Parts: sequence; C-alpha cells; structure tokens
Amino acid sequence: ASALAGEVRLEGDAVVPLLASLKEARAPELAGPGRVLFRPAGPVGEAARRYLAAGEAARVHLRPTCAARSPWWRLAPGRGPAPLLYPAKVGARAFAFLNEAGLWEDKKWHALFPREGAPPAWQIALLLSSTPVRLAIDEGARQLTGAQAIADVDCRVLAAAPLPDPAALAGLGRAL
Repeated sequence: ASALAGEVRLEGDAVVPLLASLKEARAPELAGPGRVLFRPAGPVGEAARRYLAAGEAARVHLRPTCAARSPWWRLAPGRGPAPLLYPAKVGARAFAFLNEAGLWEDKKWHALFPREGAPPAWQIALLLSSTPVRLAIDEGARQLTGAQAIADVDCRVLAAAPLPDPAALAGLGRAL
C-alpha cells in the first residue's frame, strides 16, 4: 500500500522487508516489520514498471532525494542490508539492533557495517546497548539538541561512543 499510488501488487522479488520504526524493533534481535521497500533484486517486471510510471506521473523522480540517483528509484546500489542498526534518535527505547534477518532500514536508523578486524556485529550490538555506552551516546546527542525527550544521534556522536579496544574483547566472546 502506497500513499501516493494506492494499493499496488508487485512481484515478490521487487520488495524487501523494511524496519521502518523504532517500535517495530521489539528487542535487540526481534523485529516485526510492517512495511516493504521497493528494491528489485534484478530486472523489473511489468507490475514494477507500472509502479515506476505512476511515480514519474506524480513527479516523484524530480524530488531532490530522487533526482540525484541513477536510476531515480534505486537506493544505495551494491549495498546489502546492514548487519547492525542503531536508532537515529535516542530515548527510553534506544538499543542496537542485530539485523540477522537482513531487514532494510528506514532513515530512523544508522546502518552500521563493522570494519575488518572489528568485533563481530553481535558484540558491537551488545556494547552499544550497554548502559555506560548508551548513556554516553545519550549525553552526546543531547548536547547537540538540548534537553528534549528524544534527541538526534549524529554520526559523530555514535562514532565517539566509548567502546573498548577490540583486543580487550577478543578473549571475552564466550562470557559475553
């Protein structure tokens, strides 16, 4: 169902599950996505071409967020789902989400791709969800936006999270 195009039937490989809200992530490894994202895996079928034509008729392709893309409807070409997601806003429900199901994220999430040599995604999720790290991220976010109930997590705030050195975690995998 699309607000712009109404109800549309697309081929199964034209859509992927979308983690659209923080409420859909019920726990660090449990989610119930309620929406899908148009992201065809291969050549688009007839139904997808009709959907794209409806978007062009509504001038979606001219919007700044779409006009710079080629093709205009493609998001992050060549990139797969992020193995780890962190909310773009902090509040009472802020926790890292271990994305083992390969869900695609909405703009309400930071997509995290651990670098080569970094701890595994599950360890990073555990650390980002720990109280000391969450408090540090919360404090950094609120310094940017004031004392709002919900504050924006800037990429710099997330990058400055006080995570332990990966070497210090190497022998703790089993205990964690």
